[in-house]
Amino acid sequence: MAFLNKTVYMVPVWYDSLADMTDKLLRRTDWEQIPTSELDTAYLISFAHKVINDPKRFISFRLKENRMPEIHMFGYLFEEKPENARPELTEIRLSCFGTGVGFLELFVTYGEGMTVEDIENFAYKFKKAAKPDDSRYAYGDGKPSLDTAVKALLPDCAEAFFGSTASFKRECYCFHMVKVPRDYDANSFENALLLLRRNYNTMFVRENRTESSKYEMRYAPYAYDQWGGSQVALVNLVRECGHEKSDYFLNELKPARLLADCRYMYLLLLNQRFSAIRYIDEIAESDVLGTKQAERLNGRIVNLKTAYSFRVISDDLIYQNVYSRMYQLLDIDNLLADIQDNEEQLALLQSSHTAKNERMASKFLFGISLLSLFSALIDAAGYFERFPRLQGFATGLSIGSVSLIVLLCVFWLMPKNKK
Repeated sequence: MAFLNKTVYMVPVWYDSLADMTDKLLRRTDWEQIPTSELDTAYLISFAHKVINDPKRFISFRLKENRMPEIHMFGYLFEEKPENARPELTEIRLSCFGTGVGFLELFVTYGEGMTVEDIENFAYKFKKAAKPDDSRYAYGDGKPSLDTAVKALLPDCAEAFFGSTASFKRECYCFHMVKVPRDYDANSFENALLLLRRNYNTMFVRENRTESSKYEMRYAPYAYDQWGGSQVALVNLVRECGHEKSDYFLNELKPARLLADCRYMYLLLLNQRFSAIRYIDEIAESDVLGTKQAERLNGRIVNLKTAYSFRVISDDLIYQNVYSRMYQLLDIDNLLADIQDNEEQLALLQSSHTAKNERMASKFLFGISLLSLFSALIDAAGYFERFPRLQGFATGLSIGSVSLIVLLCVFWLMPKNKK
């Protein structure tokens, strides 16, 4: 496999049931299930790899090639470029986890004639899942926006969702795999890594700094193979170094590992983040959740923590470093801690709801008891009338007996003073 510059654009998707989602996709004629053998990883620890092989925990579909949609690809950016300097949508996948979170993945391959700057400018535009923001060119080629295409591709049981409610923040999460020219100097390499990991275009001011903030990741295992990341993107930037074996690895072996191990590793991270965000949102609405809904939500939270939340993903130096640093900047531990705090509040709400139901049940039983007393009054009167000497006093005796029982009950229920 040759190294082709590529970006996987990931749209977060929410659905209520993985089984229902799977059933609907299997019934459609435009999607086909990807066999687990094609999804195999080589560098991940077995418990992470096992998720792939369990259809109750993860399943992936590919849109058939003859059903690929037309999407607005911002062709005006390349009007003066040759044919080999254009991006191409080459594959679409829908990868679904048992947490209720999935990702619509759009694989865009960049032509050999596209420069790194071309890729930066295109990615900045295409990542936006809302309508094209430039009214001069929106729909100018007659093709729908990414937002429109996503809605058409998803079954009716699923919807795209993002961490922010603002329309301009409806943006794909990106996994960039880019090989830069061999003559790239250190400054150009650093600038490209910075812009791609932030999903910026060339209009942003370039910073000649190498440090990163708490919410950025910068990792350089080799001078020719470096990583960058943020809360919106993960990027691997490479270049040939002139060493035969290293260049062979970069061009022939590494692309497959990026698309299998690294891409899936990034999906696992995003799944943890977006599942936690979704569950926190549901807990916030817990005052309107029924008991069954609350129990199901608790089950989902437990499933997320036990089946999908990993701090260790690989025994390989590079993979584990990338995973650990992305895990930290995506704030996964903090989100899981927020879930635990909110779970305690949910438990309090459930206890209050249970106590309220018990009080209602007590009142209901008290009402039934009153009705029983009237029944006892009638029965007692009938019983006393069986005795000739008591027939004239039957009603009075029954009333007196019932009254005595009521007084004894009241006395028994009255709080007793303790010295």
